[in-house]
Formats: sequence, C-alpha cells, structure tokens
Amino acid sequence: MDTINKPDKQLSKTKLDSFEAIISNREDIWKVLNRLKPVSLIAASSRPGVDFVHSLFDKHPQILTFDGWLLFHEFYNNSISIYGTEKFIVGLSNLEVNKTINKINIKDFFNEFAWTHLHKFNSRYDTLEKKNELGPEKNEFNFIPIDHFVKYSVSLMEDKEFNSRNALLTVYAAFALAKGEDLMNKSILLHQAHLSEYVPPFAKDFPGLKVIACVRDPRVYASKLNIYHKKLSLSKTLISTSYFYFRLTIDGIDQIININNIDLRVNILEKLHQNPKMVLQKMCDWLGIDYHPIMMKSTWNGKEWRGDSLSKDIINIFDEGRYSLAKKNWKKDLSFIDKIVIESLMKKEMKNYNYKHEHFISLWLVFVPFLILLPTKHEIKLLYQIIKEKKYNLIIILIKIIVLRYYHSYKKYINYFMTKKTANKVF
Repeated sequence: MDTINKPDKQLSKTKLDSFEAIISNREDIWKVLNRLKPVSLIAASSRPGVDFVHSLFDKHPQILTFDGWLLFHEFYNNSISIYGTEKFIVGLSNLEVNKTINKINIKDFFNEFAWTHLHKFNSRYDTLEKKNELGPEKNEFNFIPIDHFVKYSVSLMEDKEFNSRNALLTVYAAFALAKGEDLMNKSILLHQAHLSEYVPPFAKDFPGLKVIACVRDPRVYASKLNIYHKKLSLSKTLISTSYFYFRLTIDGIDQIININNIDLRVNILEKLHQNPKMVLQKMCDWLGIDYHPIMMKSTWNGKEWRGDSLSKDIINIFDEGRYSLAKKNWKKDLSFIDKIVIESLMKKEMKNYNYKHEHFISLWLVFVPFLILLPTKHEIKLLYQIIKEKKYNLIIILIKIIVLRYYHSYKKYINYFMTKKTANKVF
C-alpha cells in the first residue's frame, strides 16, 4: 500500500508563516534569478540516462531545478490562459495563432501550469518515471501543494513583465519555495529540455546557455527497442518508436551544434558509471559550482530513486558492470548488417567517445549505401508480427518508418564525407 506523504517539514506552518517575509524580499529573489547561469540537459542517444544525471543534481544547494524534464516553451506557446482556444483550430494563420487574449490572468496561467503538470506536484501519478515508488522501500512519493506554488508564483510576478523567460524563472523559483528551499545560494538554473529540438527556445530566452548532452553506446538502441516491444502491443506507437530511437541515436546533437552562443559538453553514461566521482567533479568544475557528496545519490526531492518504468533490476546506483550486460544484449539484438551500418554511420562519434568497433569499418564504408537498404532485424520482427496478428493496416506505418530511416541514414552518411566534424568535448 502506498504511503500517503504528509507535507515535508519544509512545508510546515512555520515555513508558511514566513511567506510574507519571503515575498517582502521579492527583489532580492529576482536579483538571484536574473544572475543564474542557464544549463540544459538533453538526451543525445537512446536512453542515455538524462533523468539519472538530473537526479544526481536534485539536492545540490547551488542548483535551482525542477522535477525532471519540462517542455516549458511547448506548454507556454499552447497555453489556453495566454492564447485561448482559437489556436487549436486547424487552418488559422500564424498571425491569428500568435494572438493572445485581451488580458492575461497570471493566477490562471500558473494554475493551468500546475494542473497540467499534476504529476510533478504529486508524484504518485508519475508512473512513467516511477516517482510513485520512491524511497528504500519504494512506497513513497513527493507532494508539493499547488496552492502554495500558485501563491508564490503570483506574488513573484506581481510587478514583472509577463513573458516566457520571466514565467519560467517564476515557475522554478515558486516550485523551490513551495518545497522550502533557500534561493539565496542558487547559482545555476538547471533545465532539462530532454531533447535537442526543445533547446532553441530556451537558448533564445537564456543566452550563454551551457548544454550537457547525455550519450551512451549507439548500438544499445536495438536492445531498448526490444524492451518496448515486450511492454507494448503491436500498434502505430510501437512501430514509430523504432524510427524515434534510430533517429535519436544517429542525429544526437546535430540539431543544436550550429546554434550560436551555446557551450556544449558530453556526458558518457558508461564513463559516469565507471568513475562517478571524477565525472561529477568535472561537471561541477565546468558549471562553476562546488562538488557535493550528495550528488552520489539518485533522488527526487531527496527521496531515493531507482529508475523509470523501463529500467530493469537497478540495485546499485553506479554499476560499471551494466555496460558488459548491455554489450551482451545488443550483440544478439543487432544483426551483422545492423552492426556494420550503425558503426559506420557513428564512426566519428564512437571514436570521440572511445567506443570500440566490432568490425573494421573503413573496409565496409563503401558498401554502407547498399546495406542501408536492407531491413533491420527489428523491422523484420515487426513485419512478422504484423502478418501473424493480421494487422495489415500497420504495414503502411512500417514502410513509412523504413523510408524515414533511409533518409536519415543517407543524410548522416553524406555528412560524414562532406563535413569536417569537430570532436565534442566530454567530461
């Protein structure tokens, strides 16, 4: 049975009584918020532990962050309390789509944000990330009162211009205040954009952005697809996941490396597991903050976390033996041709991240354009299942994701020869 959490000590009446004292220091809070150094976390390959890295920063006293990934600008640009419902009508012009309502009610906006992200305030609903199973006994969850969050948000925004930057800063500050955190020592705004495509709007609002791109051995994508395959029934979603994982694996950070004014650094999951303290110390040095021993624990709001719903048998937080198991899995989950193709397309990255090739890729590069045309082991598996279950309408979806794989594969292959790629710095 789940343990229904009482509010944390930080949310006691004593803390709530100090609300007026905190808000009276509103300008001091905004001075802190406006000098925060922006940092974003993204996944640059399939299942590279981006939430895991985020959880290690969870209770760092100099970090102002949120509960996991947050597509804030996606929410902001589709907010009913800002744009009403007209923008959801198909066919409207860009001018009409971007038209705000006459008077924005900021209390409604923050209420809309909170209830849209209910699982962030009451993690018993976050079954995807398994934040409903926190703590050593996996029977705890986090609870942040929405009314407290909204109260802090409205007060902080009282005399500020309402825009996406100020709204995001307010969300992070109010969320922290509702948890009882001290904002005065914060120096880093850590925002998990999750995917590179969501970085540009954040970078626009916060120039000088630092990005931590999380990666792992690209060949592991096939094993992660098999986990999905076992959990989901045959559907459009299952088939589309094949394309998503493949594209994320080979595109990685290609979408953001050309954005101006971004400082990018790569975290290699296997290296983090092998020597966590060294890697975390390098991260802290790069961010300009102190290394803190609490970073050796994976937590959300201080409560122990053992991975999401797709994680399996996590006993030790850091375990260098996990790579050997992953390697054993992808060796059987990829066909010989699959290995040749993925290692060829990712040749530069694998060299940069110190992953060893299974095959002499320089010899195979000339054949790769032809090998790309062959179906992958996973695509054959999907076709067999479609025929077996007689869901022939899904064949069209399968053909579509194969064509998309061709497109991204050839694009990557051509770029290999046409562009001189600078090696990304790693921790």
